Amino acid sequence: MKMSPKYLAYLFVLQLFILLYSTTAIVAKLASREQFLSRDYVLFYLLMVAILAVYAIGWQQLIKHVDLSVTFANKGIGVFWTMLCANMILGETITWNNIVGGVLVFCGIIVINTREQ
Repeated sequence: MKMSPKYLAYLFVLQLFILLYSTTAIVAKLASREQFLSRDYVLFYLLMVAILAVYAIGWQQLIKHVDLSVTFANKGIGVFWTMLCANMILGETITWNNIVGGVLVFCGIIVINTREQ
């Protein structure tokens, strides 16, 4: 099935918002390394709330243009984005099990995104 460029653009923006949402897990981990209610802890927490606010607004706009079943299926790729960000920012290890699981999730999302409308 050939997807329109406009629909592909919405899917791309959807991935950007899911990537943004995934960064909240990284920010939360960074906050957990700080002393409770310290200045840095509060700043990380406020950053996390700000990211979630931007994500929520973007999500509301996207579901106007993309089927809800597609948007929710794509949220599964957040696991991949979080794993990648955790590796790049926090130096966490990506195991073969993580890779296999990420590939399976990614394949499922491709099936959902390319199904006949």
